[in-house]
Amino acid sequence: MEYLLKQLNIVRLKYEMLYENKEHFNIFSVLHKDNDERRLHSRFISSLLAPDSSHGKNNAFLNYFFSIINIEKDDFKNAEVYPKEWDKKENNNIDILIIDRTSKYAIIIENKIYAGDSNNTDGGQLERYFRHVGDHEKIPKKNITTYYLTLDGHEPSNESLGKFKKLENINGHCISYSNEITNWLIKCLRITAETPFLRESIIQYKNLLEKMTGNQTDIKQRLDIKNI
Repeated sequence: MEYLLKQLNIVRLKYEMLYENKEHFNIFSVLHKDNDERRLHSRFISSLLAPDSSHGKNNAFLNYFFSIINIEKDDFKNAEVYPKEWDKKENNNIDILIIDRTSKYAIIIENKIYAGDSNNTDGGQLERYFRHVGDHEKIPKKNITTYYLTLDGHEPSNESLGKFKKLENINGHCISYSNEITNWLIKCLRITAETPFLRESIIQYKNLLEKMTGNQTDIKQRLDIKNI
């Protein structure tokens, strides 16, 4: 046991030295609180998802996202994403809305990091958003998919679901920053070699998520620990 602890301590010291020499500046943390759901996370994610965004990758990032969440991309050939990069306005306060008004399909993403669900006398938060997309955007309810996005993938409150009671009743799924969003960003990085500003922005955002989800341990460090 004494030998094991000694070897682990050597590994710890090695990676602490590497960490001290690592660049720690992160533009997202400088400009916003790390947990700013609306102004930081929802806006950056929606700007990557939007085919008409200034990233210039058209629908590539959106299609990568569809592959992560197992959505048929052909249902969203004319997709619009809210909030838009140019005016920052949400559609009826929905954190992220992907909608194709031609094919009549929509995806609601409710983004929760530390804040609780916003429920009122008009109904639960997810309940209101699902009804809005169905009633006001005229999207058939069977064509609306709802995603509850959190750091760890936990489920929404019963109050947020309101009269729908179960997530499955609003075609709902739980996704997380630590899994789906991080894996999506890794896919996005594959096509950013020739766009260094975009590449570094995605890397910095991914680093922020790793910090927030407690997933900062280097792969090589994990392997060293495992081998010991």
